[in-house]
Amino acid sequence: MKTIIEIHNLSVSYGKFCHKIPVLQNLCIDLYQGETLALVGQSGTGKSTVARSILNILPLSGNVDNGEVVFWDGPNPIVISGIKKNIKEFTSVQNKLSIVFQDPQSIYSPIHPICSLFLDSIISKLNIGYKDGLQVAIKLLSEVGIHDGIKKLHSYPHQISLGTLHRIALAISLIANPQVLICDEITAGQDAIMQSTILSLLRNIQNRTGMAILFISHDIRVVKQFAHRVAILESGRITSHIEAKSFCWSNY
Repeated sequence: MKTIIEIHNLSVSYGKFCHKIPVLQNLCIDLYQGETLALVGQSGTGKSTVARSILNILPLSGNVDNGEVVFWDGPNPIVISGIKKNIKEFTSVQNKLSIVFQDPQSIYSPIHPICSLFLDSIISKLNIGYKDGLQVAIKLLSEVGIHDGIKKLHSYPHQISLGTLHRIALAISLIANPQVLICDEITAGQDAIMQSTILSLLRNIQNRTGMAILFISHDIRVVKQFAHRVAILESGRITSHIEAKSFCWSNY
């Protein structure tokens, strides 16, 4: 399989000067095109920091102390994060990477309808007008199983169920047809029916587009059901890589 993301010896800390706290230590991960790699670990092991490092969205207190993240844009390796990153090159491929966060409510404004964020994102990423952007939004919502798109776009977050907000967040993440999608605990706190719905949507989208998915979770049942491979993160280090079908409690 073709490698699309390579993380080489990535070390990340939080804090400044003598008060730095190491979070990731010499992390090495390969993500292949068309596969789902589950990144599992207990809370506080650095899973979300891996996601934020890939996308260059670490908080101000975050530091990349060593290593790099390479995105393979066809035959061309581009350092998108790390001590040798090239901001210009990262910007050129930024829309090819996307993320869905655990709490979908965190991305919406409680005082604006859903269309405010959704259409702004479409217009800025695709460089199209409002009318065309509205058609794109309706199409994306249909792809994640929301067929009353106009109604949902003009609704406010508090008027929509949490499960539907998750699906809208997934639709937003797909605006630019990304090659890599990072899912950060998106099934956490969901009942079995909603988990199954979200996983089915992701699998269908992956089969259609061939995108790679980095699936961050601590739910072993979901990981075995959905992922191809599993990387286990402990204390900021990858301790093992396992085929998902062989993953069990004793590995965790």
